[in-house]
Amino acid sequence: MFTLDELKQASGTLPVTVRMIVKSDDVKTVAGSHYKNRISKVSTIIARINFSYAMVVDATRLVDGKPATFEPKPRKWGSRVGAMVEHKGAWYLETMPLESVSTRYFIDRTEEVSFDSIKEHIYVAPSKAQEEHQGLDKEQLIIVRDYKWSNVVSIVSA
Repeated sequence: MFTLDELKQASGTLPVTVRMIVKSDDVKTVAGSHYKNRISKVSTIIARINFSYAMVVDATRLVDGKPATFEPKPRKWGSRVGAMVEHKGAWYLETMPLESVSTRYFIDRTEEVSFDSIKEHIYVAPSKAQEEHQGLDKEQLIIVRDYKWSNVVSIVSA
């Protein structure tokens, strides 16, 4: 497993498998939900870390026959350090998810439930205008996700 210090000093793009347990107080629920602070999420993803967002978008644009002229907007929060992002004293793993291997939801950490049974209680942020910004079709979008380091259970080379 990679340590925080190793990830802060990472060089070069790395394919990894990340397993996370998002604790109940970190799962965002809709206002007034009786599941507030009761839902936990256990997930495993395959992702790239320590990548150049601009280079990945431009490479995808070139494959699509478009010019490699993408200029990313500055981060809205945090400072990148290797494969990590530091924000207000907390660390986040910056990833480009490639595949969701598994996702499981629990109520009160013990009762496993289907996503369909709780989806109306989970807050989903409005979609952003990435298609227009990246100049790519929705199916080709390069997605970047930051995961709170304290929620990462394991991260190993894929």
